Amino acid sequence: LREWLPNGRDDQVELSRRARRLVGIDAVADDVARNPYLHEKVVGDIHSLPFPDESFNLVTAQMVVEHLEKPLELLQEVKRVLRPAGKFVFLTPNYLNYQIFAAALVPDALKKRFVHYLEGRAEEDVFETHYRMNSPRRVRQMARESGFNIDRIYMLHADWEFRRVPPLYWIERL
Repeated sequence: LREWLPNGRDDQVELSRRARRLVGIDAVADDVARNPYLHEKVVGDIHSLPFPDESFNLVTAQMVVEHLEKPLELLQEVKRVLRPAGKFVFLTPNYLNYQIFAAALVPDALKKRFVHYLEGRAEEDVFETHYRMNSPRRVRQMARESGFNIDRIYMLHADWEFRRVPPLYWIERL
């Protein structure tokens, strides 16, 4: 869970305590190693999950889907490792949000600099984006193609991105 979500940290502690098995997978070893809430930490490829069929009741992906060139491959793998009636929950930016739409037009090298300035993230922690499953229409389409049923799609408002650039911040607030 994201620390910035309401009760994010407390919810992570509670989830870790209540879950029988809480597994994290990432292609970047340092990223998965940093998560103190996981019971198992796996370095691997999410397009080829190293788990048997029907291994999990719940699979989550946070700020991952926007980076995938082939999100349908991920959905098929998630479907494979989920038990019957299992759930896949993901958090990803909405392509139709003006910030994301604008960011999609910016070359990655320049985007890394912007993100570093606006969010303070190291440039090596900013990954290439493709936005192939980042609108309600595309989520529904890919869910159908992969055999998922959608329970709900929530559209949430994110933080004000331009708070460090006062003129843009006030335009954004309007």
